[in-house]
Amino acid sequence: MTTIGSILSAQRPQAGASRVLSGAATAPAGRMAGDKVQISEGSVPWRASAGNRFEPLVDREQVIRSVMDTIKGAQHTLQLQSYLFGGKVSQEIAAALVERQKAGVAVQVLLDPKLSMVGEDDDGKAIAYLKANGVDVRTYPVKKLNEGEPRWQQGNAIDHAKMLVADGRVAIVGGMNLSDAGVEAHDFMVRIEGQGAGQLADAFDEDWSLSGGRVAERPKTAAQAPTTEGRMLIAENSASRHNLAQLVISEIKQAKKSVAVEALFLDHPDYIQALVDAHRRGVTVQVLLDQSAVKKFMDLVPGGKYARGLPVETLPNLPAIAKLREAGVPVHLYEPHGDLTYLHGKLALIDDRVTLLGSANFTRQAAQNNRELMMAMDDPEATKRFKAVFDDDWQHHSTEVRELPKWQTKLAPWIGKAQETIFGAPAEY
Repeated sequence: MTTIGSILSAQRPQAGASRVLSGAATAPAGRMAGDKVQISEGSVPWRASAGNRFEPLVDREQVIRSVMDTIKGAQHTLQLQSYLFGGKVSQEIAAALVERQKAGVAVQVLLDPKLSMVGEDDDGKAIAYLKANGVDVRTYPVKKLNEGEPRWQQGNAIDHAKMLVADGRVAIVGGMNLSDAGVEAHDFMVRIEGQGAGQLADAFDEDWSLSGGRVAERPKTAAQAPTTEGRMLIAENSASRHNLAQLVISEIKQAKKSVAVEALFLDHPDYIQALVDAHRRGVTVQVLLDQSAVKKFMDLVPGGKYARGLPVETLPNLPAIAKLREAGVPVHLYEPHGDLTYLHGKLALIDDRVTLLGSANFTRQAAQNNRELMMAMDDPEATKRFKAVFDDDWQHHSTEVRELPKWQTKLAPWIGKAQETIFGAPAEY
């Protein structure tokens, strides 16, 4: 039974009871015991749902078209959360949001407070236009993500979630930033109809309340998608929920046939080890990572232009590449094609059935510091469509890492130690 099925079948315990779910922990009171997790009363429950319809969205054209259609179709509420929001893309979205606001739709926009620091070439026109037309725009209080942790760790946190929810009935969620730089990337999102969209609206409401906003009323009953399939879990790293890493690790551990990962960054040691272990037990494991983003955004970092000529492309992923290749796991590096300049995806496909997709990179930072979302969608058809894109990238838009240069082999452990120093050892799951 999959993690999703396990939790759906045991999500409603009797008062005072405890239960054991196969494969996944809950947050924050779950405790691993082999491959079981004891869930005690008082734990924050998983957001689990069935009866959803999933529409895979790949790259700018599909994502922006779906975003605009979803905004135009809203009748009661529109909830938008994005890490980056800048440039002409955001101005088009802002204009559509204001049109719905004038039509009586309650529009709420939640952004990261530090998004201006990323170097986006934008003069703030979109945000100014929203505010000038009465749209409530707020920023996420990121310090509440890591209260009690060292000040540097609190300061390192961001609101990295990306979602749009209309009326609590339709949601678009995934990894793409709704900005000019964001849509240049090869990226993945998904459109969700059904109970899961309502649960994403609930997640937004929690963030909105945390930011000081008043929760908007929306239709009480979420639309039911016409399918008996479409089961989903929503894992999060937030002020109250910390079950993101548990979901990723447990799904990889349960893989029987295949695991395919396509990602911007991979540095979480437990994710890497889970992939190695899956390979050793005979699962077909494929890992496709970015090699262009660091170089592309080097000019945005203070002093970065001086490192322009250095071979920095794969450095954040180097420890993962070294360990995976040492274990015999095939690794490819993404080759930009068309007008796509880098890989920004956060995608994992399990046994041609389950898709993991969200805002969270496969990193310590995502699992421990940021506000993040990750969906596990149990839907063979949606997974098949994402897998077709992965296979095309694997075969036609990437190069295999056959053997690392000696200097990279020697450097990889030092980068790994630096990452552990910065982020600390992973939490116990």
